[in-house]
Amino acid sequence: MFQPLSTADFAALGDGSAVFHHGHASLMVQAVSSPHGGFEARFVMRGRSGVHSLLCAATDLARLNAHWAAFATHPKNAPQDAVPNTSVPA
Repeated sequence: MFQPLSTADFAALGDGSAVFHHGHASLMVQAVSSPHGGFEARFVMRGRSGVHSLLCAATDLARLNAHWAAFATHPKNAPQDAVPNTSVPA
């Protein structure tokens, strides 16, 4: 069963100390090349349905949970044998 991220989960993602998994989906923070030069921190979701990312500086917990819930429970990412939402140290 899918569980939304908690405030502590959000903090662990923000400092790069956690990776979350649900079924075939994963969520982590990565430094990504910015179109304006340099790098920016992004919440990156990967799974069988593709890749989706959000700019960390513009994303609060409610927004991240809305995107993560939709991504993680997509049929391609959350098959019947989906594992529960888990955190793995990065």
